[in-house]
Amino acid sequence: MALRLIPLSIIATTIGVFWLSSILYADTDPSVEQPEPLPLEEAVAPTASPSPTPTDAPEKTAKAPGQSSQKPAAIRTIELISEGHIRWTLTTQGAGVQSAHLLPEQFERREEALDTDGIGIPEAKRAVGEMDLVTTWDKEYYPFTESFQVMDWVDSTGARTPVIVGEESGAARSKVYHLLESSANGATFIWPDPNAFPESEIYIEKRIELDGNYTATASITLHNLGKKKLDYRMSQDVFGWQSRAEGSMLGIRPNLTAATCRVSDEPYYEEFQELLDDNPTGLPISGTVSWVGISDQYFLLATLPKPASQAVCSMIARPVGGNTDSSFGLVRSGWDQVQTVSLHGDEMPSCIPSWLPDTHPAAIANTPTCESLAKVLPRETGETWQRAKKRALALAQGDATRITAISAAYERLSRETLHQFDFHWYIGPKDLTELENMGKELYLSNTLDFGILEFISRPMLALLNWFFEILSSWALAIVFLTIVVKLLLFPLTKKSLVQMKKMGELKPEMDKVKEKYENDKQKLNQEMFALYKRHGVNPLGGCLPMFLQMPIYIALYNTLYASVNLYQQPLFGWVTDLTSPDPYYILPVILGASMFLQQKLSPTTMDNQQAQMMMYIMPVMFTGFMLFLPSGLVLYIFTNTVLTLVQQFALNRNKAA
Repeated sequence: MALRLIPLSIIATTIGVFWLSSILYADTDPSVEQPEPLPLEEAVAPTASPSPTPTDAPEKTAKAPGQSSQKPAAIRTIELISEGHIRWTLTTQGAGVQSAHLLPEQFERREEALDTDGIGIPEAKRAVGEMDLVTTWDKEYYPFTESFQVMDWVDSTGARTPVIVGEESGAARSKVYHLLESSANGATFIWPDPNAFPESEIYIEKRIELDGNYTATASITLHNLGKKKLDYRMSQDVFGWQSRAEGSMLGIRPNLTAATCRVSDEPYYEEFQELLDDNPTGLPISGTVSWVGISDQYFLLATLPKPASQAVCSMIARPVGGNTDSSFGLVRSGWDQVQTVSLHGDEMPSCIPSWLPDTHPAAIANTPTCESLAKVLPRETGETWQRAKKRALALAQGDATRITAISAAYERLSRETLHQFDFHWYIGPKDLTELENMGKELYLSNTLDFGILEFISRPMLALLNWFFEILSSWALAIVFLTIVVKLLLFPLTKKSLVQMKKMGELKPEMDKVKEKYENDKQKLNQEMFALYKRHGVNPLGGCLPMFLQMPIYIALYNTLYASVNLYQQPLFGWVTDLTSPDPYYILPVILGASMFLQQKLSPTTMDNQQAQMMMYIMPVMFTGFMLFLPSGLVLYIFTNTVLTLVQQFALNRNKAA
């Protein structure tokens, strides 16, 4: 970012236009009646599918053998609480997360978010109070739901028949699960309901357990209890809603929703509009997928497959109503299996779940339960049966009976009539400590958008947080951070100020050279440089402080923008959010006054008219910019300006002595 001298009339015009546009394009009056919520499948473009469309799906469908046409279970919800962090609402609709409310007071929504999209976003998603990180509201688009591009029975001839249970397709994302059991920390969902379909040949078991501040573990197990082979290809989907982005050239950057993931150790971050413009049909990225998620300015929803596996990270944006120029709509980031996987059919399955009805043929055959085999051959998250066997045998330590039991359990479980997927979920703020606890996959990715100056922003953020822990004041933390940066730059800044003062002392001689060679530009430049050389002056030395400070200003701006630690934190007095502009513009005006004083005291080689223009233009220009930038950044620049004034006073005093 370069600073240029701008005529005062242009600055006044720019500020005037900004003020006028804020009136013309103001938010909708809250008193105006808002439209009723529109189902998302009607709001988003019907031509773009959020998941890849199966190419090998047959034209006709049929119910699986032995299935009744009884309707699935009614939709239910269950609430789980990670104390002090998240209030989760799980739903049997897709066994997904219907809402996730942040409990810390810092993250409460202070003003109701208006439905500027005009499609009727539900009140619960934008109300004052606890912020809901699940921004979608339709059953088709709850985050952390599974979809199946393929779920087919395959007979001995290779003929394929889609799995249909009752009236529900196994490939549907919005299948209604049965809530089997729940506790304070978790829940288990089954599709189809084993009570309504006691002889189903396929069951999907999904166990969700809270295991951290903002984290949960989900295990999805497919049980094939039939004699036919089951082919499937699964996705785990995360959805988010991009509201109409409102921002300005001079103001805070708008909060943008992005699809993001990490594939083969490379992070990817694609905002809604970028996806629409550059990849309107979606962006698939193949490789070892560590995680996929939906991110905005301060918060993240992510699912991490355990272990990371070969898959596709599929990112897509779906605009409202099929209008590709729309600035709002649905964003999807999905973990998609690359190849179709098979579960073998068998006369006798590997095991049966303990909740299976006694009337099921596999239960009548006295098949051991999966829980009993798991006690003999326990498997860690993401571990293969072969690795589990090797670990269990090492622990058996020559116990013949135990070794025999482990081998028998392995023999059954390795038949692959069931398959378990393990995922870790993260829903919460993009706090570096919390992300680090999730592992390097999230911590090392660009979940926090510090920009190209990340190498400056991260240390600044760490130092800022350290000062806050000691001082319990963000204002003092910023002041002390400024002092530290000033001390680090002191040698260069001092040298620069000395150069500026020498340039000021040379002004009479420079004026004589200009007058003597005013008609010979080449000779004028030669004599000027000779003059600088004789007196040991660097004409560019006075610009050094500005060049050094600008990257720091930008880095701090990115830090305030990206760090959730600073989100809605009070600065002091009337400034209740250091990431937002000063509501009364007091800090920017004080900064402008201090910069005016700095310009007045700074030595200059300009003529009087230019010096007078500079004295007024720079403070006015900076004041105009700072009116709409984060108050924390304004405080930093003000403190830096005051410290520079002190340094100038000290330098002038030493010269006078």
